[in-house]
Amino acid sequence: MIEYFSRAELLKVERPSRYLGMEANSVRKEPSKVKVRFALCFPDIYEVAMSHYGSLLLYDILNSSDHFSCERAFLPWRDMATLIRSKSLYLSTLESGDEVRTFDVLGISVSTELAATNIVELLSLAGIKPLSHQRNEPFPLILGGGAAMFNPEPIAPFFDAILIGDGEEAVLEISHLVSEAKKHSFSKTKLLESLTQVEGVYIPSFFEPIYENNRFKQLKPLKKGYERVKRRYLKDINKSRIPNFPLMPLTETVHDRLTAEISRGCVVGCRFCQAGFTYRPFREKDPETLYKNIITSLDNSGYEEVSLLSLSSSDYSGLQTVARALFDRFYEEKISLSLPSLRVSDSYSEILNMMSRLRKSGITIAPEVATEKLRRFINKPINETELFNTVAEISSLGWRSLKLYFLVGLPTETDEDITSIASLLDKIVHIARTNGSVRQINLTVSPFVPKPHTPLQWEKFAGIPEIERKVNLLAQKLRRNRFVNLRRHDPRLAHLETILSRGDRKLSDAILQAHKNGALFDSWNEQFNYEAWDNAFNHCGIDTTPYLSEIPVEQTLPWEHIDILVTKEFLLKERELAYSGILTPVCRYETCNSCGVCPISPDGKYPSAFLCEEKEIRPIRHRPPHHSGITFRYRIHFTKTEEASFLGHLETKRLLERAFRRASIPLKFSEGNSPEPKISFGQPVPIEVESTAELFDVELTERVDPKEIPDRVNPY
Repeated sequence: MIEYFSRAELLKVERPSRYLGMEANSVRKEPSKVKVRFALCFPDIYEVAMSHYGSLLLYDILNSSDHFSCERAFLPWRDMATLIRSKSLYLSTLESGDEVRTFDVLGISVSTELAATNIVELLSLAGIKPLSHQRNEPFPLILGGGAAMFNPEPIAPFFDAILIGDGEEAVLEISHLVSEAKKHSFSKTKLLESLTQVEGVYIPSFFEPIYENNRFKQLKPLKKGYERVKRRYLKDINKSRIPNFPLMPLTETVHDRLTAEISRGCVVGCRFCQAGFTYRPFREKDPETLYKNIITSLDNSGYEEVSLLSLSSSDYSGLQTVARALFDRFYEEKISLSLPSLRVSDSYSEILNMMSRLRKSGITIAPEVATEKLRRFINKPINETELFNTVAEISSLGWRSLKLYFLVGLPTETDEDITSIASLLDKIVHIARTNGSVRQINLTVSPFVPKPHTPLQWEKFAGIPEIERKVNLLAQKLRRNRFVNLRRHDPRLAHLETILSRGDRKLSDAILQAHKNGALFDSWNEQFNYEAWDNAFNHCGIDTTPYLSEIPVEQTLPWEHIDILVTKEFLLKERELAYSGILTPVCRYETCNSCGVCPISPDGKYPSAFLCEEKEIRPIRHRPPHHSGITFRYRIHFTKTEEASFLGHLETKRLLERAFRRASIPLKFSEGNSPEPKISFGQPVPIEVESTAELFDVELTERVDPKEIPDRVNPY
């Protein structure tokens, strides 16, 4: 797309590198040589989209087939959107620059309910009518998916089809059916009927919402035998691998690292957590296969950090085995290892010790609540002694900061529960400062949002004034603790998220109106426009009170046609246990709780087919682990012209560092907690200025023929 804009126009756009394409490991196929062209779109900006693990996974899966091609498009920032419209252009893909409306399938991955207006904006920029019933042609098929689709109703009218659950196998099945539909010239209706054969595919137009006194009553099926849609899940998680050749972003992303999924699902079942129920059963990857996959992906990417992705890392059987093998490789290459969120446990001691000896990444712990009463209510078994021991160890191993997450606004919560957070933090700060180097606690407090398919889906939202009052109470109690940095989430965002999470199709009118009112990038605090939404609800005559209030358990819910495999009876039982203050046993270690997902074995044990086998891993060495101690310094000349001239100084630096890693150039690193490659650049050249005589110095641990360096680095 950038070829349509002058250099002067691109200079007025924030971060032109978002729109360049050209990333290492991107795939571009000749359209005439594939059966189906898939445009994978993410309704947020490049930095967020390129951090979304699921999208990168599907990109790799589709492009691994000779029959299909997959290209990417993201929602441009406001300035670029204005520029596109001013030129009467349409949203196009990064790989080929072709308009997304010319593709066979436009797949939109929705990770948050707050992306609702972004979806409308994306379709508008693509030149596609927002509502499915306005589109008569079968192609492009507008296909939705993602974590926010377990109640798809508020945004269902925008999609022709929606995939509920895991996409690794289903996306290929859908693509094959689209290929057949193209071959035999199916009508849109016939195409949608054929897609109902794919487990997990929901066709919104085959269900009709029924209202009584302007209140949702039920969703009436219009196709016989298609009354409920069963969530798709990948039974063998080993079939889902990290891409061997990961896409390498040109600019720094939100999660700028190699993400490696180690398991999927959770066995604990915190009663507020939607992912803990919608991604069951808990499935583990084989440690040795996972390790080899990480090493291959790392070698082909050049990342300096690997994050082991899981909802419940401590429950992964192979965690220590994989961590040990990775440490052997990472130590010499100064690559850091991170876990997204640590559950409080003494079993992390060895892993924390290994992580401390690498480049130090952030450490996050999510206690969620501070009193035993609320721990029992949300089913979060935490031992405070283990929590304090974990904090002491983190501090003693050299970390300077620690992130903690807490919830406010839970049912049964009192002011004493809120002030207990401050008391707990006082103890944590004292332990951290006494035992080592932690000097700052970054505290994030989020309002409780009652999510569909959880035991707390029937609860009310506490309300904006009550959330503000409780957070202010906490802030007041913390005001003397200068080591705690409190980060608040806007309760108005949680208010809107609750409405969109528990809404029905009637809300699609308000979404369209909110977009007209200027609502966009609502998940960004600085962009959130509460008034635009408030005016939209009023304009559409929608009373939001029912979506925010407690829901009677006998009332039909807008998402009951979505079968996540966990039974309603189990959720109701869990709700009763919450109010009784009873913890549910962890099914992985104790007994089956009969949630409905797994086939129950006679002995009541967790299915072994979902668990990995513990075994030792033989490390794969990249090169000899030690060097002579002699440093070899090289001065390198490079040029930065055409599109590359829109890369900033830091972006160029990161790109070259990772290219050196991919080329297996033996870099020398600085000392300290966060070692960096010893690469020194000259005076930065302004963005847009082409250069043919830039220099940088690089230090290596081994002698390399100077003529060899360009040959090895330039291909990357």
